[in-house]
Amino acid sequence: MRIGEVTSRYETSFDPQCVLLFGEIKFESLKSRKGKVFEVARVRVKSPKINRTGNGDLLTVYEMKNEDGSSSNICPIKALKKYRMMRMRKGMAEDGDPAFVQENGRCWSGTRVNAVLSLAFSGIVEEGETVSAHPYRGGLVRHLQEWNFSAEEIQGQGRWSSSAYELYCRLPETRRLAIAERLALSCR
Repeated sequence: MRIGEVTSRYETSFDPQCVLLFGEIKFESLKSRKGKVFEVARVRVKSPKINRTGNGDLLTVYEMKNEDGSSSNICPIKALKKYRMMRMRKGMAEDGDPAFVQENGRCWSGTRVNAVLSLAFSGIVEEGETVSAHPYRGGLVRHLQEWNFSAEEIQGQGRWSSSAYELYCRLPETRRLAIAERLALSCR
């Protein structure tokens, strides 16, 4: 999912025909072929970058579990549920509100998300490196490549209509490992 597909273009206003709304995030439980139950969130991207006509794209966000079956600390389902609870406690949980708002009630915009990410990662990345919401789509690509999924499967998962996903596959594993180690150490 691209950050601009679910956030507002502006912090002070939003277009409900384009922005993901609070009431449009739907949680459900699924059972894997092996019988394990896990949670997912379903979201409809109304104005996807690659599909400008039609009814948008229905995306599924999957729960991330540790080996012991507990939710991972970086599980998007866990984070979404915690965020929803915070919004409900603050009375900011109307179905027609934007799904992602800041504590001050302003909309999250892609520009604001990137500014916050840049600040959060300022002590982790090396000089000259940048962090934005854009590369987060590439994380799955790298894993799928390592797990030997086909090019067609990778393109389908990332909703790429071209070979653009290959840009995410070029960073050497040693460099990715070094970044991951620095990131893990900074989160302790």
